[in-house]
Amino acid sequence: MDVPVLTSGRTTLAFYPDRVLAFQGKSVGAISYASLNIESFPSRFIEHESVPRDATVVDHTWQFVNKKGGPDRRFKNNRQLPVCRYNRLHLSSGRGLNVRLLGSLDGGFNEFALAVQQFSRMH
Repeated sequence: MDVPVLTSGRTTLAFYPDRVLAFQGKSVGAISYASLNIESFPSRFIEHESVPRDATVVDHTWQFVNKKGGPDRRFKNNRQLPVCRYNRLHLSSGRGLNVRLLGSLDGGFNEFALAVQQFSRMH
């Protein structure tokens, strides 16, 4: 049986039909779907490195900005940076789970979050 797995830092979440198992080091915890909070929402992110192929550039800013929002001329190598619309996923529970992920595909976590929310209503 293939189990959907999500890894963030030192935490791995395995989504089983009746509960989510959270692995962190040698510790394991079980979380019921009823107590799992999941949110997927857009987020603006200033990209300081190369823009991923699946990212959507929505604006530009400067590495060093003046009070009026333009480039700060005091800095010789003040480069323009893309502002991307990314997607955040936040998984939490009342018992301490707090996992946050950032993905470069706008809306990339939406279907996953919706599926988990629908699944939690069934349990």
